Amino acid sequence: MTVFVWTIDIGNFELALKIGQYAIAHQLTMPDHYQRDVPCVLAEEIADYALKQDEAILVNLQPCIALTIVLTDGCDMPDEVRAKLLKADGYALRCAGVALGDIEIMTKARDALARALQLHSKVGVKKDIERLDTLIKNSATSETGDAAGNSPG
Repeated sequence: MTVFVWTIDIGNFELALKIGQYAIAHQLTMPDHYQRDVPCVLAEEIADYALKQDEAILVNLQPCIALTIVLTDGCDMPDEVRAKLLKADGYALRCAGVALGDIEIMTKARDALARALQLHSKVGVKKDIERLDTLIKNSATSETGDAAGNSPG
């Protein structure tokens, strides 16, 4: 299980997720000094790592964050930890959505951040949600305007 944590520390999420999936399925335990169970360590360590990255790296981590959410779904952990993981997912989705100009991805980002806020009111995403709301609204308005302006007349 120590190797599991090391794989996260070095950013080898593919291997960390494989070990994490196996450990969760077989109810393996963490060494005593971690004082957390495997799902909690997986969620918190990946979220912490992701939240320290710049946007370019964060976008590439989104599939790993999403898989972590799936693997830990239904596992008992503090709301603060799940909120942090959802915050990382929301930020990664926001980066991708803004880069692509994709309202659907931006909406998923907003939903992830809103869920994080529900779980932990001090997760620090209120302003991010407001900015995404504005961005989504402006993008929807510009798409509507583009569609109206480009229609054959």
